[in-house]
Amino acid sequence: MFTALLVYTVYSFNKYGWHALLIVVVVEMLIPIILAPFYKGYSHTTMAISTLGNSNSPVRLPFNLWMLIVGLLLLGTIPVIYNAYYQVSKPLITVSVLFIAILLYLKNVKQKNPN
Repeated sequence: MFTALLVYTVYSFNKYGWHALLIVVVVEMLIPIILAPFYKGYSHTTMAISTLGNSNSPVRLPFNLWMLIVGLLLLGTIPVIYNAYYQVSKPLITVSVLFIAILLYLKNVKQKNPN
């Protein structure tokens, strides 16, 4: 069941990945403007967006939920971006994937051994 759901999700993102990416970019630009009226003293033109996710922020929950959704949507668009650019530059994509994998590995090693 889970495998079928995963395959369907990957297929859906392969089909609609660019749409998901466009939605993420547009809403990412709009989220500070949408949440600003609910956070007294916040100005989306002069303050960092990370202020919305601060533990003292009244809009912390909706902002952090949106960040979770953004992360999942961006992960889902990886196959579409990969397929689009792999055809253009196979060595660049290969090096990029290896670089990201090495960074993730090093981060994991550092977390396990903080010395």
